[in-house]
Amino acid sequence: MSTITRATTPGVEQLDAFVADYILAGATEAARKCRRLGVIGFRRAFGDLDGWNHAPGAARRQVRTEVASFAAHAAVATGLQVDPAFVVTSCCRWGSYVRQAYPAQHALFMSQAADLGFCTKEIGRMWTHLSRIAVIAGTSPAALTPDPSSTPPPGPPSSNTRSPGTAGTCRTGRYPRRCSAWTP
Repeated sequence: MSTITRATTPGVEQLDAFVADYILAGATEAARKCRRLGVIGFRRAFGDLDGWNHAPGAARRQVRTEVASFAAHAAVATGLQVDPAFVVTSCCRWGSYVRQAYPAQHALFMSQAADLGFCTKEIGRMWTHLSRIAVIAGTSPAALTPDPSSTPPPGPPSSNTRSPGTAGTCRTGRYPRRCSAWTP
């Protein structure tokens, strides 16, 4: 169950404002109808984001795809802090939802990771993990900041002799290929 308090949950007004944009973002009339049905199903099952965020994870995972998709989009768009257990077990496409909400941040992340020598597949995985962390924190990826009290003490230098930007090899499938700066 979620530990998020009512004070940190976005209000009904914020959700209502998002609903109209969410439905209009459907590319076709059929897509907009599916999104409307998702909103209706969400409101019937949970009422609002507070009800959704405090519902048991199993109840949130059992809903139809269009309801789960709306809930995830709404959580990202409103900055709702979603409990970590649900984020990890939900099978929601958090990376995709965060990319749609923050396209400039996604483009910058992709560009910087590629400049460091990571392959597209690794960059996608990193973005997905970063997105999950942002959803748990209830913020955008760019707004995540380190906790100064959790900075590790300086230790011995790393045994990694590779410098950033120099690619190693990554084995996917039968043939090795140049993939990332940190793959041995």
